[in-house]
Amino acid sequence: MLFQRELYDVSSFLNEKTLFVQRKDGFRFRTDTFLLTDFVNLKGNEKIVDLGTGCGVIPILLLEKFPKITAL
Repeated sequence: MLFQRELYDVSSFLNEKTLFVQRKDGFRFRTDTFLLTDFVNLKGNEKIVDLGTGCGVIPILLLEKFPKITAL
């Protein structure tokens, strides 16, 4: 990857196929992101949009949980 390891943290919260790169000194998502995602209950192939929730990790987590949705 093209980034300096001393500035960024690479972690896998869900599984080994989903990696998250976060700056060590900037905005970082935390436990509340996972808790919020866990409350979402979708029924099928709905469309969701992520507006103003930070770095876009919520749609990524929802796509892991509900693979038939469309996320923008």
